[in-house]
Amino acid sequence: MAEDAPQPHDRENDDADDEPYELATEDPADVPGFLGRAIAALEGTDDDAEFEGVDFYSTQGVRFVVTAAYDSDVVEASGPLGRRIIDYASEVRDALRDAWGAPETHEPRLVGEEREPEGILDYLMLSMGFASAELWDRGAYFVALVTRWTGEPEASDLHQLAFALSRDTMMRGMSAFIDDGDTRHPRLMRGELPEELHRRAWLLSTMFDRGEARLRGAPIEASRTNLLRQDGVTTTWVFADDGRQLLLFRDPECRFARMLDALEDDERLGLTARMLQGVPSDLLACLTAPGEGPRGVAEHALEFAALDGALLPRITGAYWFDGESWISPEVFVELAYQHGLDLEEFGFRAAVARPLRIGGDFTTDDFAPQADPAAPDAEQRRSLVEAVFAGCPYPAQPRPEGDVRLGYGLPEGLTPEAVTEGIDRLTRAWWTQEVPVKALSEGEEHEAFRIGRIDFFGETGDREVHAALLLGDPWVVDAVQEWTTRLDRRLCERWGEAGVVRAHDRQTGELIKSPMTRFLRGGGFESARIWWVNGHALLLCAGYSDDDEYGDRPVALMAVCKLDAVAALFGGMRHWEPWWRGRVVEELQIAMATGSFDGDGARTVPWAGPSLPGSGARGEAVVPEARRIVLRSGGFAWIWYRTHDRRGLIVACDRQGPEPTAEEIAARFAGVPEDLLSLVRDRDQHGVVPVVPTAQGALPAATAVLWADGLDWRASPGTVREVYDASVIDDVDPLEMLLSQRFGVAQLRVLLRMGVPLTAAALADPEYGRFMLGRAAAPEEVATSLAGFRAPAEAALTGTLDELLDVQLEAPEWRFLLDAVLSNRDPRARRELALWLLGATQSGAEGLDASGQFSFMTPVNVLLGNPTLDDGDADVLQALADHGADLGFGLLGETGGIDPAAQLNRRAAAGATVDRLREVLQEAAGPAPA
Repeated sequence: MAEDAPQPHDRENDDADDEPYELATEDPADVPGFLGRAIAALEGTDDDAEFEGVDFYSTQGVRFVVTAAYDSDVVEASGPLGRRIIDYASEVRDALRDAWGAPETHEPRLVGEEREPEGILDYLMLSMGFASAELWDRGAYFVALVTRWTGEPEASDLHQLAFALSRDTMMRGMSAFIDDGDTRHPRLMRGELPEELHRRAWLLSTMFDRGEARLRGAPIEASRTNLLRQDGVTTTWVFADDGRQLLLFRDPECRFARMLDALEDDERLGLTARMLQGVPSDLLACLTAPGEGPRGVAEHALEFAALDGALLPRITGAYWFDGESWISPEVFVELAYQHGLDLEEFGFRAAVARPLRIGGDFTTDDFAPQADPAAPDAEQRRSLVEAVFAGCPYPAQPRPEGDVRLGYGLPEGLTPEAVTEGIDRLTRAWWTQEVPVKALSEGEEHEAFRIGRIDFFGETGDREVHAALLLGDPWVVDAVQEWTTRLDRRLCERWGEAGVVRAHDRQTGELIKSPMTRFLRGGGFESARIWWVNGHALLLCAGYSDDDEYGDRPVALMAVCKLDAVAALFGGMRHWEPWWRGRVVEELQIAMATGSFDGDGARTVPWAGPSLPGSGARGEAVVPEARRIVLRSGGFAWIWYRTHDRRGLIVACDRQGPEPTAEEIAARFAGVPEDLLSLVRDRDQHGVVPVVPTAQGALPAATAVLWADGLDWRASPGTVREVYDASVIDDVDPLEMLLSQRFGVAQLRVLLRMGVPLTAAALADPEYGRFMLGRAAAPEEVATSLAGFRAPAEAALTGTLDELLDVQLEAPEWRFLLDAVLSNRDPRARRELALWLLGATQSGAEGLDASGQFSFMTPVNVLLGNPTLDDGDADVLQALADHGADLGFGLLGETGGIDPAAQLNRRAAAGATVDRLREVLQEAAGPAPA
């Protein structure tokens, strides 16, 4: 044989694994016979194995073998060896076709709302990157041949594999891999004994239906109960004398029922037939067997329909008890996997758990309380209920105890001890930044953020993660309380007595704005217990939530927050209110020093920030300059930057403190976004604070660094670490330390008069002046500091974006500002204002709605009527179109409206360049009719 001819991989040779190619046989024509022999020889084994010197691999009950492969880094595809292997792979396909006939083409399928693989072959193909397979039905088994290139065909790596699947594995989808443990549900009935379930079903059927029926003509001795509610929720229970039970139910409002409603009737019934597979036939026969109860011939509560001559009940759930365990059909596990369904979404809670109060008490008081004897017919109702309970032939059983009463509302193994150890592990990993936490908000998972079967995730990305630990029911609220009390006690033993945090300020009633309070309000709670754990805040909420997601159910929620995610640095102020207060205070300090209003007290600063949404589409991208102010009080100075995109940066500097090192400064600024860092890096601070050279450039000598992320104010990671370390040394609450005078936050909050309206009286308060300004401000100085700020509408019409943001306290949804902005005669100001106002970052995900019309002129008419209009406004016109503005005659039509095209013609006649503006109008109008 030629030296470069490919040969089968030699497993007897230890060096063979280093070969850059693999072939299953010497002759591709031998592959069909080789696969047949191997499948027969390896049947019944699950481990990787060797056959005739070739490795066969096993995964999930599927065997596969590499029939042909090569590494393109070693084997040149165009060379003799590469060409021969490529031909070999092609000849394998031909040989299989010749031996077994034409194959079916199989492409991997994703099914269900969770878009999960339909079968194991789909799963393997997707995980290995194969787009299609050639599939042969060999009777007892299937063979799938897959071939792929890692890049360009016949130039990159080649992989060809053959999969062998049993018929059962192929035809049953993912349910073929469901084992006995997956279908047995030891906590389904929350520790209730079968006899107690029989008793409760008898009582409910007797009180609210036709009572228990003894079956006649059934293959076993058994009885049957029904419960049909007015909302259509139906429960049918078969109790065999040998101790076995069959439970069928239907909840027409559950999620699975809605999925069934979307199917054709034959498909629904076919799925029902699968749902009943595995149910013992003698139990199943009891469903349709005639019976007689205390009110005569028993009626069927469930609706039945025929499929292929068989009567099938219309159900959303089925379980049976085999004398030891409650069992579900395999298809339930498969459907739950594919569609992300839990027990309740099949209707179990509505049809079984709630009416039978599983895990809770079931007494006369639950149906006829003694608390209100004055209620109409209360005495008579209680007498009837007592009579039914007294007549029940099945005695009450001992009550279950412990966590089993919580059923699957408490994930298996989630003990207070496990939670405590998990939180310790989570916080240590987060503190050392071993985990890319931002990914948690994007649906990714990480082992460090998993406690048992609970995954903590964070909607805010990198500052707060949370999870629901426990979801209970009203009738087991005592068990919920007992578990959460044990958890609380264990947390206190580990990390000391807990504090309390609230969503609203207890003195002012003002909503505190922070990731922590969003967690509280999102979970429907006003307060939480808090511990400090490894630099993080640990929050626990338990009880009844106001959130509709949990309804009337008690819940235990837990969150882990970064230190600064608990603090609301500026309380419940509106978004730009702190900046407005800072501008006023700065002007007051200038007035007290000079006697006049310095409208340019805030300086503009160019920076490497993002452009305005919509700019650059038709013209030059616009990046508004940032705004800078300086505040001083005592030994502290604050350099404050405000940007157009709802963000900002505050550098707090203790000018009387020790001089920081370059390493300390670099650590304090670490974690600040690069574009915000461009505001201070290598900038002259005009003597306000020293500048320290660092490896990242010259930076201000900061004591603390705070920055706004568009939603909240936060501390830099370096500042958070210093705060926490100082709190440990001084043995004080970390939150108190962050908001203390040591880091300048306490003084800044007082300087801004946080917690009181910023009025002339507040600024002129003598005590405030002496402590914060060096002396009390005179009335005329206060008046001077306030007089220079324009109203928002005036700033929009004749001012700049900076002037509007100085007085705009919250993101504007005010449509009326738009016409004022479009009438602004300063081209740069108009464009910045309009694009900012329309931009999604200011007005929500879809931006400001520009479709409204406040006069005979549309917003487009207002813009095109501006005497300083030119092609530089093309981005503004495009943004108006994108946000719904009418580019035609408007509400008045051609008779009373203004033609935008005519407006452009007049502007062009006046010498303005309007070519790009015309393009916007023409594209919006579409192609001219033929």
